[in-house]
Amino acid sequence: MSAITTINKIKSYGIKAKKKYGQNFIFDENILFKIVKKSKINEKINILEIGPGPGGLTQEILKANVNQVYVVEKDKELLPMLNEIKNLYPNKLKIIFEDALNFDIKTLNDFPFKIISNLPYNISTVLLIKWLTGDICNTSCKSLTLMFQKEVAERIVAKTGSSKRSRISLISELYTNPKLVLNVSSGSFVPKPKVDSA
Repeated sequence: MSAITTINKIKSYGIKAKKKYGQNFIFDENILFKIVKKSKINEKINILEIGPGPGGLTQEILKANVNQVYVVEKDKELLPMLNEIKNLYPNKLKIIFEDALNFDIKTLNDFPFKIISNLPYNISTVLLIKWLTGDICNTSCKSLTLMFQKEVAERIVAKTGSSKRSRISLISELYTNPKLVLNVSSGSFVPKPKVDSA
């Protein structure tokens, strides 16, 4: 799906990003490709994506060597766009209409999986802490490739001695080996956020 197609699809469906859901949609195809590449899908695996929005990242993931892609979306207005993608990949895409904060990722344990998401800004840190302190250790999850506001990403990866070191740095370091792998300018999103992402 090209950048023009993504923006046109949003317009044709009359979709407007909702602040209450922390929505900012990536339309830059090059960035979508890089996100999937950085997630290193080297084996047949399941993928969980939170907040797929219009499905740009979803389609890029579906092109990779994946078994099944599970998308969790709370905004019912986006379901017709996601169903359009499901029609292209009927046996590979499973749409779950639910609040990501209530979704039990342990239900995906039948098969190894990775989480790849441009997380909704308003729940990104809450969700990461929930996963790391409760759910992830009891699952077959192999890795997380997650987009955050840049300042949040920098706090997640901050090492001892850094002024950006915080509670989330400690939690992330305890359960994972966090790395910042990609900076994304605000111009890659619609609507354009006030800050860059990573």
